[in-house]
Amino acid sequence: MWTEEENIKIKNRNTRNLRDLLIDGLKDSETFVLLIMSRKKGDYDFPWTKITVRPVEIKGKRFLQFKYFESLKHITKNYEPNQVGEKIIETLSHNFSEIHLHSTEKDLHIKITRKGNVLINKGKPTRRMKPDLSHDRIKEYPLDSKIHIKFLQAIGIVNNIGEIKPNMHGKFVQVNEFIRSIEIMVKKLNIKNRPIRIIDYGCGKAYLTFAAYYYIKEILKIPVNVTGIDTNEDIIAKAIDLRDSLNCEEMAFFISRIEEFEPEETPDMTLSLHACDTATDEAISRGIMLNSKIIIAVPCCQHELHHKLSEPLFKPITQHGILRERLADIITDSLRASILRIMGYRTDVIEFVSVEHTTKNVMIRAFKTTKTCNDIVVAEYRRFVDFWGITPAIQIMLGERFEKCLKNYSE
Repeated sequence: MWTEEENIKIKNRNTRNLRDLLIDGLKDSETFVLLIMSRKKGDYDFPWTKITVRPVEIKGKRFLQFKYFESLKHITKNYEPNQVGEKIIETLSHNFSEIHLHSTEKDLHIKITRKGNVLINKGKPTRRMKPDLSHDRIKEYPLDSKIHIKFLQAIGIVNNIGEIKPNMHGKFVQVNEFIRSIEIMVKKLNIKNRPIRIIDYGCGKAYLTFAAYYYIKEILKIPVNVTGIDTNEDIIAKAIDLRDSLNCEEMAFFISRIEEFEPEETPDMTLSLHACDTATDEAISRGIMLNSKIIIAVPCCQHELHHKLSEPLFKPITQHGILRERLADIITDSLRASILRIMGYRTDVIEFVSVEHTTKNVMIRAFKTTKTCNDIVVAEYRRFVDFWGITPAIQIMLGERFEKCLKNYSE
């Protein structure tokens, strides 16, 4: 399969030698078992810190399954063998420092140095068994339905023996994928000697918030205080009942409008989970004004810009209601992310759970840094809103604090 010597040195990681070595290894259907590629964080345009590749069989046809990891989050893509070359070339351009290629014949351990040199060592095979081609593996979740029965039963996801209810599988997956994202952000806080302070604006039934509280306190063993607010008295009453039944003493719920609620202490994390329309903007702007270290928003229905998009160039899109709505959603979330960056937050927009489980699967994650009013981001933002002829609600809500950034910038 490989004819290279025991130790090989290649002067450039993008040479055809290394690329072809990996491609040939993956395409060998008789012996290839697993490829693992890892890299350090820091490439903002390429968030994945690890990629694994293994062969799978789907409906009698062989594919190569790429799994992309970002801390505890990952996504899976299946590619046909003739697509592998393109994916390997793309991957090698993003500073992967270690690569391990396993086959039933031998292992290759590849190290890429800071100078770009590639060192390849051959070893005895550690995976001698025939490749496992099964596609549907049992997936591990932070909240296992058989272990955390009491909590998952209390929020209505499983029955009394830990079986997921037929109509709640999507909610079960959604809760767990949300927790993965929460854990990533919690570790960034690195708070000691006091509880983490979380506020959920527009908490609703607060299932995701209860899950976050439970996971942080009971599994991560980190002290946490959670506050949920909503204008619906009945929903708050039910949240309080659930809190009491689970003995979640560090959770508090209040009836209040977002802009009227004044916390006693600065929050470390601000949440807005499926808050409708501009309520998401209110929650994000409050998080910014309160200097919350972390802001996480999962938008719901968004109507603010739906009837404001009048650019003639986009009439082929805007003349169709469903396409117009989706375009408005994309523009709205883009503006929210841009404003967060302008206000000094490192921000990304991700699909935190597959669309098969919920169509409201976009998550905006933001972590406070020291720099604000970045000129480049401000310039991009101004060109964007000028093109569409809009002033988004979140800009108005931030008022003078945001206008100061715009005035300080000059073309």
